[in-house]
Amino acid sequence: MPSEMDLSNDGTKLALISTTLTGNDVVLTCNIDNQGNYVNNSIRTFNTGITTGNTTIKGVEFSPDGNKLYFTSGGTSTGHGVFVIDLTQQNPTPSLFSNTEDYGNSQIELGYDGYI
Repeated sequence: MPSEMDLSNDGTKLALISTTLTGNDVVLTCNIDNQGNYVNNSIRTFNTGITTGNTTIKGVEFSPDGNKLYFTSGGTSTGHGVFVIDLTQQNPTPSLFSNTEDYGNSQIELGYDGYI
């Protein structure tokens, strides 16, 4: 079951992992205003191509500038490891960032040095 959410460093974006009724894992983002409230019509849904029957997404993390979103997944037909979504694109699709089984089933966090 998907299990993580993340707030961007500047506090304006929230990302979370969810599973659709058909069993597909998706990554959702939305904008947050300076009062901490959801901004209407700001939800973006990214289909990961990952189904819960095969695996699940474990971790999600924004880049330091909030323009990229990373997530981990293991053992899927699309690969395992760390995936990235470029949020600056109009219709981005997740791509494999690091094909390493070591991180596929892990939570991820932004380090003090700005690296995932």
